[in-house]
Amino acid sequence: MRFVRDIPATTADEVCRRLIQIFKELSPDEQAKIAKLALKYTDYVRALCGAILALNGADDSLLALLDKSLNGVTTYRLEISESILPTKEKWRII
Repeated sequence: MRFVRDIPATTADEVCRRLIQIFKELSPDEQAKIAKLALKYTDYVRALCGAILALNGADDSLLALLDKSLNGVTTYRLEISESILPTKEKWRII
C-alpha cells in the first residue's frame, strides 16, 4: 500500500482495485491485524487502508482506530477515482 503511487506500468486505480479484492478475502481478525499494522505507516497509507476497509464493511472500531490516527484537516493526494473507491471522500483522499 505504501508504494501505491510508485508501482510501474499500472495506475493507482488498478492497484486500488486489486487491494479491494484482497481485503474482501480477509477474515475479521486479519482485517484487525492489517489496521493495527497500518498505524505504523504514513498518513496516506492509514487513510487508504481505512477507505478500503470501510468499503468492505469492516468493524466500526477498526475504522475509528484508523480515523483517530489521522490529522482531521489533512488531505491525501492519491489519483484514485471515486468509482473505484467511493469511500475516499470520508477519508479525505483527493
